[in-house]
Amino acid sequence: MDRQALDMVAREILGRPLTDDEAAFVANACVAMGLGEGDILVRLLIIYASLMTFLGRTLAAVEASRSPSALLRRHPGMSIGFILSIAALVGGAFAFGRVSVADRSHQDITQTLRWALSPEGERARRLSDSGLLRALDACSIPGWSRQGSDCFPGPDPESGTMRGIRITP
Repeated sequence: MDRQALDMVAREILGRPLTDDEAAFVANACVAMGLGEGDILVRLLIIYASLMTFLGRTLAAVEASRSPSALLRRHPGMSIGFILSIAALVGGAFAFGRVSVADRSHQDITQTLRWALSPEGERARRLSDSGLLRALDACSIPGWSRQGSDCFPGPDPESGTMRGIRITP
């Protein structure tokens, strides 16, 4: 069956000629099944090809209408509003983050200075300056031993006396 014959039958059934895809499908099916012009199966194949084309176009249109880009193309104000909203959120978050980081840093510095200038901070500074904090941290005072994460005093291996820590006021 040639294309003109298929289009004539399609005009009788569908009121339009076949598309190229439909015609190729029906022609291939006719050759494969050995169908002639007057065969009823040709008419059924034409209807089937038409329905499949219609279904494919409908599904493609539904998918296209569901995509966010199609929605934004139909409503350009929405896309501009969306972009401006995102920009405002990002800018606000950035500004808030900068303010809160600077504020937190200022609070940390203030708190550290208050402690350093307190009597406790002054004692800690004297212990650090004398090297005692480093010796305690390393548990390297003669006779002292580490048990787990704690450092305990013990007798000095050379003199046998207990060594302590002297802190001058």
